[in-house]
Amino acid sequence: MKHRMWMAVAASSLLGLTMAVPASEANELTQKQAQMRALQAEAAQVNQQAAHDQAQAQQLQQAIQSYSDSIAAVQRQADANAKEIATLNQQLKALQDRIAKTQQELDQDQQRLQDSVRAVYEDGTVSYLEVLFHSTSFSDLLDRMDALARIADQQRQLAAQVRALRDSLQHEQQSKAATVQTLQKKQHEYELLIATNRQLQEQKKRAYSDAMARVHADVQKKGMLESQIRLTQQQIEAIQAQTRQAEAKMQNASYVAQATQHLASADASAIIRYAEQFIGTPYVWGGTSPGGFDCSGFTQYVFGHFGISLGRTAADQFGQGVPVSQADLQPGDLVFFSTYAPGATHVGIYIGGGMMINAEDAGCKITSINSSYWAPRYIGARRVIKG
Repeated sequence: MKHRMWMAVAASSLLGLTMAVPASEANELTQKQAQMRALQAEAAQVNQQAAHDQAQAQQLQQAIQSYSDSIAAVQRQADANAKEIATLNQQLKALQDRIAKTQQELDQDQQRLQDSVRAVYEDGTVSYLEVLFHSTSFSDLLDRMDALARIADQQRQLAAQVRALRDSLQHEQQSKAATVQTLQKKQHEYELLIATNRQLQEQKKRAYSDAMARVHADVQKKGMLESQIRLTQQQIEAIQAQTRQAEAKMQNASYVAQATQHLASADASAIIRYAEQFIGTPYVWGGTSPGGFDCSGFTQYVFGHFGISLGRTAADQFGQGVPVSQADLQPGDLVFFSTYAPGATHVGIYIGGGMMINAEDAGCKITSINSSYWAPRYIGARRVIKG
């Protein structure tokens, strides 16, 4: 809001300066107007840059927070994954212990069976065939064969049970080992993702620091421009006060008559007749000869013919002669207008009856200063000769 207020005040001050100013302040006014325009343009650019830098800083801050959230989320997944890996490793160790214990039990059972076989025969050193051949009767043979068959069957059942248990444990071990391998791969991906996000986050933090440095510089520059605009505004207001004093004097006929006495003598009618000879001459930007005139080049050439020296530009000529009100215009006075920029940017020669002769875009011609185009752009007049 503060920025809008001082920009509006500065703009309204420039508009308020479209009044006639004394010759002594004309050039200073033009300079202040140009300075104000430059300050306004620079201030607008700084505000635009500041808004851009601030928006960029906010975007970077949001990106930094987004990376922080992403890192935290991935870290939670990685922690859960690591916990699952630890649990599976404990389970694998337990399985390995069970497999070893099962193998030990198998070895012990086989040893007990072998001991039972040896017990079938007293010395425990003969083979199964010897046990059969040493039977004392057919009935003893059958008993021996039955005992051996039961022992063999028990051995097969026990071996099958142990193998089945061992195979089951090994299968479970392989499955869990594969799961651990998958989880370890995922853990590596999590760690890589976290490292990448942290690297990108650091880049955003550096960019954010740079953006905030630019924002700080923008704020400082904006403050400096505001001070300069306020100072220029004060200077403009001082010129306005001087202008009001000069306008009060312009309403005093005796003052104007007295000031006019110091001007060069010339015949206004002769000046106008001479100027009318150039009607139809084309307009040329920067032109100062009958081959082509711009507005101030035309007035300078015409008055120069009568020994009256005028400045090269409309602003220069606006700073010469004696200010006169529009109501007191006389033929031969210079009339000034503000067209493409604040201040005097166009000049013509007043010929009476509300008409002027001037070099405009259509060439040298006579036109009314009260037309819909020229009337709102009129800013004052100067008397540079006494008739």
